[in-house]
Amino acid sequence: APPPPPPVVEAPAPARTVDVFERLLQNQSAGFEVSASPRQRRLRINQDRLSFTVTSARAGFVHVLVREPDGSLLLLFPNALSDKNKIGAGKPLVLPQSTWPLEALDPPGVQRLLVVVTQHAHDFAPLKIAQRDAFMQLDGDLRSAGAAQSSALPGRAACDRAACNAYGAAAFEVENVR
Repeated sequence: APPPPPPVVEAPAPARTVDVFERLLQNQSAGFEVSASPRQRRLRINQDRLSFTVTSARAGFVHVLVREPDGSLLLLFPNALSDKNKIGAGKPLVLPQSTWPLEALDPPGVQRLLVVVTQHAHDFAPLKIAQRDAFMQLDGDLRSAGAAQSSALPGRAACDRAACNAYGAAAFEVENVR
């Protein structure tokens, strides 16, 4: 008898890629509520300045990442002009600080911001690919050194216990318009 035909194997469905901001929001630590709200959601280029308020249920260290309209990823805070990124539990923090005001600039488009508050000091420098003025440009997928575990906070924690990567996160968008 002829051999049976090989079974038909369907190609697996392509894996849905989860945006790094979504991944960090999904994997934040329980009970570590963070909120971030912009003063304005539409910013006129060369006229308005970005301003937003961050609050955290726990004291910690604030880090602000921004995905630019061109897809590049910057660490807005801490930065070369201000590394004082502590936040008190329940105490609102208004950013950017007066030492590093951010005016809306070209190109027009949506900027996605992710605010991460870590329990312990955290360093995103292992993910740096360039320096843009006062800000570090990071690997766009945050998959460089220190980001081996997809659920872990990328970069380097100041200590090496499991609790060292405890964090809360919040995201929002602003649109730069002409």
